[in-house]
Amino acid sequence: MDIYLFLLILGPTNDLGYMRRKVMKVIHLLTGGEIGGIEVLCKDIGILAPYENMFCFVTCEGPIYNQMKELGLSVCSLTGGHKFSIRKLKKLTTLVKDYDVIAVHHGDPYLNLYYCLLSKIRRDKKYVRIVHSCYEGKPQNYTQIKFFMSKMLLKKAIGCSDACIFVSKAGLKSHLKAFSNLSTKCTYVVYNGIGMEKLERGRKNISQRCESIRILFVGRLHKNKGIPLLLAAAAILKEKYNIKLTIVGDGPEWDSLHKQAEKLDIIDVVSFAGQQIDIIPYLENADIFVYPSVWEEVFGISIVEAMAFGLIPIANRVGGIPEIIRDGVNGFLTGEKSANGVKRAIENAIAILGTEKEAEMRTLSKNTAEKFSIQNTVDNLTNVLERTLNDNDENRKVR
Repeated sequence: MDIYLFLLILGPTNDLGYMRRKVMKVIHLLTGGEIGGIEVLCKDIGILAPYENMFCFVTCEGPIYNQMKELGLSVCSLTGGHKFSIRKLKKLTTLVKDYDVIAVHHGDPYLNLYYCLLSKIRRDKKYVRIVHSCYEGKPQNYTQIKFFMSKMLLKKAIGCSDACIFVSKAGLKSHLKAFSNLSTKCTYVVYNGIGMEKLERGRKNISQRCESIRILFVGRLHKNKGIPLLLAAAAILKEKYNIKLTIVGDGPEWDSLHKQAEKLDIIDVVSFAGQQIDIIPYLENADIFVYPSVWEEVFGISIVEAMAFGLIPIANRVGGIPEIIRDGVNGFLTGEKSANGVKRAIENAIAILGTEKEAEMRTLSKNTAEKFSIQNTVDNLTNVLERTLNDNDENRKVR
C-alpha cells in the first residue's frame, strides 16, 4: 500500500518530447550481467543497434556487465541491498526520464514489479516486454504463493506493455494460451541471433575427421537442460563407438553430473570444460552437437552457434527448437525425452558420417545459421521498436 501512496504522490509526467527526437533512446532492464544468452544478446544489441542504448542491472553485475563497460557501452548498476527497494525505484524513475522506450528482458518477478511501477510513474514512455522463454506454469522451486505473485506480476507487465516481443513462435503461442490480456495486435516474433564473428569463423570451418567421434554440449548445467540423459546415452554409446564428449558450461548441477559420470564409468570419455567466454575453439573441434533440453526451450541460441560451424545438431523436440532444426534435413530431433531417445538420435548422426548425406546436412546446417544472424535480429528489433514508438496514443494499450 505504501508503494501505491508513493506513486499517487509522485504522479504521472507529461513530457511527449520523444516524438521530436531523431535518435531513438532505449533503456534495457536486466536482473544481472552473468554469462547467458539474454546478456550476450543485449551486449550485441549495444554494439550493433543504430539507436542509443542503456543497460541497467538491478540485482547483480558479472562478466557480461564488465565486457559492456570495457566496450564503452552505457551501463548502470543498481546492485546491492534488497532486490526491491524504494531507493532503486527512485533511481530508475530518474534514469528513464531521458529515454523513449523502456524494455525489460529477464522474467524475474522483482524486475516485472519495477517495470509495472515505472509504467504508472512515467506514462509518457513506451514500454516493451521482451520475452525470452516459453510459459510453462509453476516452476518446481516455487511455492504456490510465489507462483501466484509471479504470474500476477507477469500478467500486469504484459498489460502495461505497448508491445510484447517473443524470440520464437513457440514462446508467443505459450503466452497467448496462458494470458488472456495478451493482444495479438501488439505481439511480434524476433528471433535471437548469433554474432557475426561466429558466422564468419563458421563459414571457414571444415570438419576434420578424427579417430574419435567428438560430441559437444554447451549450456548452463541445470536440470532443465537434460544433461543426465546425454551422460546416460554416452555410457551406452561408449560400448560400441569411440566417442569423446565435451561439456562446456557451469551451473548448479556441476557436482551431481560429475558424480553421475563416475557412477556410469565414463570419466575416460567425458570432459567437463567449465564456463568459457570463448566457445569457438570447442565448436571448431566437434562433429556432433547435442542439446537434450527437457523443458520447453524457447529457442536455443547455442544450437544455432553449433550449426554455424557445420556441426550436426541433435535436440529434443521441445519449445521453439523445431523452428531451427528440421528432423533429418539439417539435424536430428528426438522423439522422446529419454536417454534412449538421445542415443538413437546420436546414432542417426553417426550413421551418416563420411557420407554425402553428412556433407549435405552440414551445408544446410550452416545455411540455417545464416538466417539467425545478430544483424537480422537487430534490424527486426529496430523496426518493431520504431513502430511502437511512432504509434499514436490512441493505439496504446490501456494501463
